[in-house]
Amino acid sequence: MPEISYAGKADPNSVYADGDPEPLIEATQSEQASRYAEILRLEQKLIGPLRPHKEDRLRKALVNTEAVYEAQWIELEMAVGSHTASNVRRSVEAQQERRWGQGDSTCWGAEMRFRFFW
Repeated sequence: MPEISYAGKADPNSVYADGDPEPLIEATQSEQASRYAEILRLEQKLIGPLRPHKEDRLRKALVNTEAVYEAQWIELEMAVGSHTASNVRRSVEAQQERRWGQGDSTCWGAEMRFRFFW
């Protein structure tokens, strides 16, 4: 049986698919902005020299935060469609990078930031 693509539209199996997307988008933006700021903060701390036990703790926190961050985007995508979720994600990440002054700094490239993502 072929899989149905829900690109650009909500997956009808999502628990949020029939709800009003605006409150879900607003809540996701707020939560994800905080998580993304935490990811940036953890990555910044990991740049410098650290004691091994502290580095291990920070890396575990980073991996866990990134996992929750990705899962939340997947849930939003299922609820509102991939196009809308992608636009919201780009907006959140751009806003946080501007806030952190990252812009297009070479040490904060996407390859470093998303090294643990699928």
